Amino acid sequence: MKSPIEISNGRESVKIYKGTNRGRAYFQISYYRAGRRERRTFSDKEKAKQEAKVILGQLASHGEATAEAIRTTDIESLVAARAALDGLSLPLHLAVEGFAGAVRQLGKPVDPFAALHEAVTFYMKHHPVGSKRIKLEEMAKRYLDSRKLLGLSDGRVNAVSVALKGLLKQFSPEERDLPAGREIAQWLEKKYQCPGTKNSYLKTFKAFAAWAVKEKLATTQTITGLEYWKDVGGEIEVYTPEELRVILGKVPTVAVPFVAIGAFAGMRASEINRLDWIEINLERDFILVGATKTKTAARRLVPICPNLKAWLAKYARESGPVVPLSDSRVNQLLREPGIPRKQNALRHSYISYRLAAINDTPRVALECGNSPTIIFKHYRELVAPEAAKAWFEIMPE
Repeated sequence: MKSPIEISNGRESVKIYKGTNRGRAYFQISYYRAGRRERRTFSDKEKAKQEAKVILGQLASHGEATAEAIRTTDIESLVAARAALDGLSLPLHLAVEGFAGAVRQLGKPVDPFAALHEAVTFYMKHHPVGSKRIKLEEMAKRYLDSRKLLGLSDGRVNAVSVALKGLLKQFSPEERDLPAGREIAQWLEKKYQCPGTKNSYLKTFKAFAAWAVKEKLATTQTITGLEYWKDVGGEIEVYTPEELRVILGKVPTVAVPFVAIGAFAGMRASEINRLDWIEINLERDFILVGATKTKTAARRLVPICPNLKAWLAKYARESGPVVPLSDSRVNQLLREPGIPRKQNALRHSYISYRLAAINDTPRVALECGNSPTIIFKHYRELVAPEAAKAWFEIMPE
């Protein structure tokens, strides 16, 4: 056996030894009563500790109290105390120790009973009866599984997964409740500069919190009450036709389909990375983007313009991934042409040039899986029609 756990009141002591029998752990209590050593064995450590405290209380009472020393008022108090504990299976001395410890933790208030009642009321409000206290890590796993069962798109599921991994990395996965709202707000404020990014993470955490409350796994009022950051939006960056020609001419051939689809179809990078050649119909000139692959979980058809068709014809296959590379590898290859990278610029460029070319906001919104309001607000009149014409005339040599 290993070194025992010793529980003592200063005079008597009870020791708990841990051992194994046929691969199973057991915990043995050892103590002396009237000069004789006694032992008891338990399969659960916490039950062994609980019994050790009961025995310690018995030893203390037998050693210090005698029938002559107990007054009538003490007997009346003892009877009332035991009646109050009826049905709780809790020894009197442990109940007194727990109450005294709680009062000390509350700072020895003038009215300890009122203070303790208020503390219990607050606790029950945030941890209602029926709550299942599980670790934050397990809570996050169950939530992610529930999103998959709802049929959310792969992109949305992946976004939720990334956000939850960040949460578990920042806060202890062993906790049995969600972090406080102010702690999450401070973390997001410090880690991310872009208001849109912070709001995206916060939106995910709020949904996670609401789900946890519904499932009675946690209390989350402090999270659900957080306000979003004001997002005035950053400047939309686009490539010029000249820059795109350089990129397409110098990027490694394995990344050409990625660049061409982003520039001439406006699909999101996450959508292109999950695209299969079987979903690209060069005969009917459209790309089928399935609901599980879009950010909005809505199926859509993306038109293939003539120059995109010319760029893809050389690389087309019957099936298989269009981009057989990891996200990080694609980003690395896109730096090789030497053109400064611009945030999400392939998609921004397509939307801007497409809108300038056809002047039809609802149609562009439908093609790109966005709302007309967003398209009109952020992309209107960013480029000239002449530049749009040059953009869609970029052809392979």
